[in-house]
Amino acid sequence: MKILFERYTPFISSIPVYQGMEWVPTWKAIPSNSLVKLACKLRLQDGSEDKSVLDVVKRFANHKSIFTALHFELFAFTHLMEQVHSREDHFSPGVIWPHRIRYAFDPLKTFFANRDLDWFERCCGRYLPSPTQADVAFKCGKLGFSVEGAGKRRIFAIGNYIKQRLLFPYHSWAMAVLRRIPNDGTFD
Repeated sequence: MKILFERYTPFISSIPVYQGMEWVPTWKAIPSNSLVKLACKLRLQDGSEDKSVLDVVKRFANHKSIFTALHFELFAFTHLMEQVHSREDHFSPGVIWPHRIRYAFDPLKTFFANRDLDWFERCCGRYLPSPTQADVAFKCGKLGFSVEGAGKRRIFAIGNYIKQRLLFPYHSWAMAVLRRIPNDGTFD
């Protein structure tokens, strides 16, 4: 495989991947938006809190933001991470959490991956909430759709916010590689 990459994309080893977790806010849909509404509804029905807290809960019940749903996204991320760790052939998302500049076919990639995983487990992983602590069932992802003309619907996946943020640098890297591949404009 490496020979094919070096033959057809000789520049691939010169394009850096700027990996690392970046906490960029989003106001787009995330899998946990409906859970925020459910949690707010349960708190309002409970009624044991004072009026000022309940006013804030009412205000955020329909608010779509990562800020109100972050704890649900963290539960889902740790659940996904436990699923990955239960299989031997997958790599942990903790490998791409720390900030590092990587290159394709770097001979030290295994060394840095192990070092980054150790750092993640020491500094971040043990502080993430366990999925067993969740008081509401969480979602790891969901399908969304948009209705277009002529009865067509575009279906798309909405993934876990934290996993999306971790994979974003690799998406940017792949697009940088594809941009440099010459084409005739026909996309055949």
